[in-house]
Amino acid sequence: MELAKLVFDAFDKLLDRSQNEVVEIDGEEDLTIVSDVKYSKTKKFNAVLDLYFDSKIKGKKPVMFYIHGGGFVAGGKEFRRAIAKWYAVQGYFVVNVNYGLSPD
Repeated sequence: MELAKLVFDAFDKLLDRSQNEVVEIDGEEDLTIVSDVKYSKTKKFNAVLDLYFDSKIKGKKPVMFYIHGGGFVAGGKEFRRAIAKWYAVQGYFVVNVNYGLSPD
């Protein structure tokens, strides 16, 4: 499992800047982003999530839970900021979730 963790971590770190910092998404300036909302007080893992939504869109919005990949050994919501923003600009209420990873 260590090889899988190494591969997932390497991809996230190598592609983070190109996926999340260089990408400009039309309409992202209208988004509301609420970061690091705790969704569990009893768990010891990083039980936090980020919310992305366009507050100018009134009424109901479809909800999308974005759960990062990583084989339950690597990854995190911080590497999926751009895709969460893109879905929010499309009119979704996006919940970008961190979850507990398998222990080393």
